[in-house]
Amino acid sequence: MATLQSKLFLFFLLILAPLLATKTATSQQVRILYYSSMPEIVRDEGRPGLAQVAAVVKYEREVADNVLFIHGGASLGPSILGALDRGAHMIDVLNTLEPDLMAVGKREFSYKEDQFTLHALSAGFPFVASNILEKSTQQPLEGVEPNFLLEINGINIGFIALTSGNAVTQYAANSITVLPVEEVIRSTATQLRAEGADVVVILADTDFSDLSEYTKDKTADVILYAHNFDNPFSADAGGTTIREGALDGRLVALTLEKKMVGSETVIDSALETIDLRPIEKDPETLSLVQSYANRLEVLLKKEIGVTSRGFNTIRDNVRTKESAFGNLVADAVRSAMKADVAFLNSGGIRGNRYYQAGHTLTREDIQMELPFNNTVELFEVTGAQLLQALEWGVGCIERVDGCFLQVSNIEMTYDPSLPIGARVKKVTIDGKPLVASHKYRLGTLNFLAQGGDGFDMLVDSPRLTQTGSGKLLWEVVASYLSALPEITPNIEGRVIRNNSDK
Repeated sequence: MATLQSKLFLFFLLILAPLLATKTATSQQVRILYYSSMPEIVRDEGRPGLAQVAAVVKYEREVADNVLFIHGGASLGPSILGALDRGAHMIDVLNTLEPDLMAVGKREFSYKEDQFTLHALSAGFPFVASNILEKSTQQPLEGVEPNFLLEINGINIGFIALTSGNAVTQYAANSITVLPVEEVIRSTATQLRAEGADVVVILADTDFSDLSEYTKDKTADVILYAHNFDNPFSADAGGTTIREGALDGRLVALTLEKKMVGSETVIDSALETIDLRPIEKDPETLSLVQSYANRLEVLLKKEIGVTSRGFNTIRDNVRTKESAFGNLVADAVRSAMKADVAFLNSGGIRGNRYYQAGHTLTREDIQMELPFNNTVELFEVTGAQLLQALEWGVGCIERVDGCFLQVSNIEMTYDPSLPIGARVKKVTIDGKPLVASHKYRLGTLNFLAQGGDGFDMLVDSPRLTQTGSGKLLWEVVASYLSALPEITPNIEGRVIRNNSDK
């Protein structure tokens, strides 16, 4: 069997040798290796991950001293393991890879702002976020750089990192202020150029799909996107674009070369991707990842019960219609909180998979489906607030957004063709018409009650005392399903679409 050294040597001969020969011939080159969008280290379903990334990064750093490893973020959560340690394991692993910097994306706030700050202070590398500030001070977040300038091999590279505004609406990072993107890009690029940057690189969060206007007008030279299958690009170097990235099992590689053309200094760029699948895993990183996997094994393999019907948690289904699994989760919340009604945002269901009838559900399944550290709590709301929340939820359907609600003890009919504010046509609570002035006991997530996913109508709702409040959602659901005599996921007509124009 080939050893790690022999496989890397072959990798060197076939892929890197021509590039490195060019490096030897030209003194002012920089090689940037870029990776993002990989929050899972334990259950990667056979896809290449950080152990392969580590092998490439370590090897390239060994054979050349002009290599940067840039992490694009979107990786501190949500994840199976993160539901237990709030993402601390990822910092542990990344510290062994030693990124030169990491961009802050919305997913870095998966476990809320205080935990994010702990991550930033625990990291042995800079966190960079250019368009967000601490709301109370209007200063950069603690442990975060607003931009970054690196000099390597005679080339000065300035980095601008953009965080999606959905860090607030989807991840309830309510203590931050999001600045206007265009203003930030142009002013920060100007500042970095004034400080000597030869190249300006934008690191863009997953929700930024096309920022090519900034390479077209030369504000920036390179854009590296946190990889997202829905976006058209993973990288843009002066108009040369590629689409493949981390989610395809590939590491983006950018080569910059500084040279003279007549009396003018120019920077040439070349983009490529490295297929991680044939790369043997770095032993040190693999050992660390395996140690985390071993710790999870006993807990996650605990059986909860057998499902009598097949169901799915496919993203487009869960975010646009009533879901059998969503019903189970909402019922679990209502039962635990002894509430009149319950609901949760569909974006919190993340498994994106099919389950066959007869499948033995384990704690791992539940934690994979509900990886956020959201807690379950009880609130007092009016019927008017409930109606507003349901109306907001159906408005998310056409966008396939995570703010569509899965509900318990609620039946509603809606018509998306009606005007905003009037799309919900009929609502019953426990079989009785909703009364706007009536007060209801609502079981839901702390995330939604804090205004997450746009549910501002719930902010400041009185919190009621209830045994079990504050428990993690996945723990509540696991406990509820374990107590059922039979797990029978059903679609029950809780949310019915009724178009008046059909």
